[in-house]
Amino acid sequence: MNSRSHPLRSRTEHALPTAPSAYYPFPDNPLASALAVSDELSAALAVHGLTLPSLGPDLASCTTTALHRPLLELGRVNLSTAHRLTAVLIVAAEARAAATAAHPSTGDVDGTGGGTGQ
Repeated sequence: MNSRSHPLRSRTEHALPTAPSAYYPFPDNPLASALAVSDELSAALAVHGLTLPSLGPDLASCTTTALHRPLLELGRVNLSTAHRLTAVLIVAAEARAAATAAHPSTGDVDGTGGGTGQ
């Protein structure tokens, strides 16, 4: 299932979450939230030619009634995929560092554009 065909999908773009529990596209449905975020992560990885075959919602965390904190199972990957994922993350971190160095006066350390207020 991908983000374009997800039956419960209602949003197409989202800001990065500011806290671990800040992003639930479907606040009253943890399984639907986990599926939507799983689809987004899968699509983002696919842009870089990466596939995590076991990526999906952790059903136990999505079906509990005590606390809605859905988790994703990232699953197992082979060493080639792990190496490519590491390379993508390193390149992204270097690009972020370069962007921050190019605009040090904004104080935008969290990527939100809010600055430091000083």
